[in-house]
Parts: sequence; C-alpha cells; structure tokens
Amino acid sequence: RLHANQHYYFQVRCRNACGFSEWSPVSHPFHPLSDVPSKLSAPFLTSRERNAISVSWTPPADNGITGGGFITGYRVRYSMSLDAMMQATPSLLDLNDKRSSRSQEDRIDEAPGVLLVQNANAGIFKSPPVRVGDLLAGERYYLQVYAISRTGLGAWSDPSEPLETEADVPDRTDMPSKLDETPFSIGIKWRSPRPNGAKVWQFVVRHATTRALLGTDQGVEDTA
Repeated sequence: RLHANQHYYFQVRCRNACGFSEWSPVSHPFHPLSDVPSKLSAPFLTSRERNAISVSWTPPADNGITGGGFITGYRVRYSMSLDAMMQATPSLLDLNDKRSSRSQEDRIDEAPGVLLVQNANAGIFKSPPVRVGDLLAGERYYLQVYAISRTGLGAWSDPSEPLETEADVPDRTDMPSKLDETPFSIGIKWRSPRPNGAKVWQFVVRHATTRALLGTDQGVEDTA
C-alpha cells in the first residue's frame, strides 16, 4: 500500500529464458490519487467557563498521511440550535466540488445561526483543544469540526453532545417603567432579564426621593 502525497519512481525490466534485461530508465515521479481528510469524531468537552467552553477531538491516527495529505489545520463551528446545524450540513459537505464558482470560504459561512470559531489565523487551528469564547452563560451549544489538508477540506464531524457553559448572575434588568399609581403608591414594571443558567427567584426594588439617595441608607428596598 502506497502513501498519498508521496512521490514514487518506477523502473521495469523483463525476463526470458536467457535471463533478465537491464532496468528501464527511471520514470518521472508519480503519486497516488489524493483524497480529502477523513471525517473526524464529534468534539468533546475539556473545560467550561461562564462565557466559554473548550473542546477537543481525536486527530486522524496517521495525521492524514495516508488519507488526504498532511493535516494542516482544523475549523470549528458552533450553534445553539442542533436543527440549524444539521440543516446546514448537506450544503457544506460538498465543499470540495470543483464545479462550484463560489469560494470555499463563502460556502462555509452560508449557514444561518451557525458560526465559525475565529482566531488570528483566519479561523484555522493547528491542533486541539480549541477555546470557544463570547458565549452566553448557562446555555447549551453544539459543535462540529473538520480537518484541512493540502488536498482539500474534510467533511464536518457529527455534532457534539450539548455542551453547557457555566451559570452566572442574571443580566441587568431594563429601566423600570410606571404601571399605575394611587395617592400613596406607584406600580412599576420591568422586563425579566436573561437568567444565565440559574432560575431567578427574587427581585429587589429600591426607591428614594432623589437619584443621589439611591443605594444609600436613606433609600428603601423591597422584594418582589
């Protein structure tokens, strides 16, 4: 069995009843038909933070030497929606179709709700693990990865299991607005913020006669 992307030289000689001929002149260098990298296993979690998760995966056993040339990098994408990711996969598996007039990079980015993980090297990572940042706290994400070699792009891996970021304090609430009023009370309302992975079980309201008194001993706090 020969290795993809490895040059080979050939000679031939023949034999009859009297013996062997001399070897032929050495051929030009030839190499086997190159293939794209094989599909990788699904990424798995290595660590998590409030706004980030780190994932890894198992590189090809031969680093792509026999399957599709030396692996030069990987790309990772993620989504909060498994449906969006799976619906995007068919159009992305055909990235190596040379008949397409669109560039590979354009076709990678065409999936709504599915984002490529970016870095200083145009989103190409040399090896795992990869840290995926700027995520929402307490949310679940699905990730996929593919390998890049000198001969092309591999297929997207199967999606990972849902990987959840750590919970955090709730987001800041919007400015309260007036709901109603009586001679001795004011009803206010506000929109509930993102809980960031932990159920909101209490709201605290404070009021004062001037802005300067809010947050001081002269302010009044109530729970809701």
